[in-house]
Amino acid sequence: MVRVRFFARYAELVGRAEAEVSLPLPATVGDVVRRVREDLPGGGKLPERPLTAVNLKHV
Repeated sequence: MVRVRFFARYAELVGRAEAEVSLPLPATVGDVVRRVREDLPGGGKLPERPLTAVNLKHV
């Protein structure tokens, strides 16, 4: 399980500040982004390559 936090415009697009995404591990940031874009309402409105961070480090 991967916890995803959304800020500012991204939170507005998906209608929430946080979500948990179930993925087989190890998962890449790209895997998480694809799952979020496919599964969350409004996720398809997120950029294909959104700004992301893992444990506070931009990736």
